[in-house]
Amino acid sequence: MLRGRRSAGYYIRGLKKETCMVDWIIGIGVAMLVVLIIRQQFRKKRNGQSGCG
Repeated sequence: MLRGRRSAGYYIRGLKKETCMVDWIIGIGVAMLVVLIIRQQFRKKRNGQSGCG
């Protein structure tokens, strides 16, 4: 019983470390997507409304 609990604790710690890396990767990916979307919207606005700034 004790061994099982200990291994579960180590497993959870390992998962936390992995999820930290995953969170970093997801965060960077989301940031890149947001930047691309904003750039596309700015391009559309410039093309659609030239003269209105």
